[in-house]
Amino acid sequence: MDEQTTQPENIPTPPEEISAVAPSSAQPVMDNIQNTLDKLQVQKETEDAEKAHEEEEEKKNPQTGPKGIDWVAAKQYYLNDCKVKYADVAKKFMCSTQSVEVHGNYENWVALRKELGERAMAAFEERKVNEIASANELHLKSYNRLLKIALFHLNSAVTNPDYSPKDLKALADVLEKAANGERLVLGLPTSVSKSEILGKLSTDFNIPKETLEKMDAFFKTE
Repeated sequence: MDEQTTQPENIPTPPEEISAVAPSSAQPVMDNIQNTLDKLQVQKETEDAEKAHEEEEEKKNPQTGPKGIDWVAAKQYYLNDCKVKYADVAKKFMCSTQSVEVHGNYENWVALRKELGERAMAAFEERKVNEIASANELHLKSYNRLLKIALFHLNSAVTNPDYSPKDLKALADVLEKAANGERLVLGLPTSVSKSEILGKLSTDFNIPKETLEKMDAFFKTE
């Protein structure tokens, strides 16, 4: 019987055999690693291109600015208060002041806020003019009504002997106040000089000076 040579167990494979086998068995692993690196490189290049595109678009149109920022609310916050600055907007909406400036300059926030302020002031002044006109109209009607009531009682005093000098004086005071109030609302002078009164009376009625003095004394008496 021929002797058979048997391979001893657990004997390491010679290095030259490993080198002959390793390239073919490790190639798929190396290919996977290379593919992964290529994908990561492509992904990075894509992200860089998208970022560059976003930055370019933001320069053209700031409305596409930093994501997550409510620029409508930021603009309203700036316009609502004349004391608010770009730095305040940036702090409130957690973005850079430069980004706020880009949006503000693009949409002319400063000029717009000034225009809104001027329009608000004009509207306020218009309302004020209307309110003054309404108040003057109400006051004029009130004084006019009071004057009519006083004149009615004055006419009644002519034929009613129950009116005392004191009543007549009180009536004269009411007439004076009502007439002055009416003239004041109309923008007319509320007083005239004594020479004007005497001149008109002497021309129209020719009342003696002594009679005028007695009339003045009568109304000065309690």
